Amino acid sequence: MINTDKLDWQLQEITYAATSLMLALAKADFDEDPEEELVVVETIRSLLDIDDETLDQSLIYAHTKTDSIDLKEFTDLVNTHYDKDDKIALIDCLWKVAFADGRLDHYEEQFITKVSSHIEVSNDVAASKERMVP
Repeated sequence: MINTDKLDWQLQEITYAATSLMLALAKADFDEDPEEELVVVETIRSLLDIDDETLDQSLIYAHTKTDSIDLKEFTDLVNTHYDKDDKIALIDCLWKVAFADGRLDHYEEQFITKVSSHIEVSNDVAASKERMVP
């Protein structure tokens, strides 16, 4: 679980960044699978230990942003608020979402690789994938 002992606005940024990245990943294969979105919701809830209202607000915000996602906007928030362990936990969660529909799409893998590079944990992405493969 990511450390959420932050101020309210920082927690909001952490939540928005993680939710937006996970929803963008779920759309990366151009197939909106309800199972993937369910995994996003469950994963965000367990990763950040947030209340339902914060989760709902985060999902609404993320849905409005993922059609025109600027990866840098969200990876910059991750770099600002996450330590290395939190970043690896986020990458683990991205793999979990990618595998939610029972297969790993090339676009999903490419997305995770790009995110891991932007948040400076690309050396950990292979081990993370291995941990998360079903």
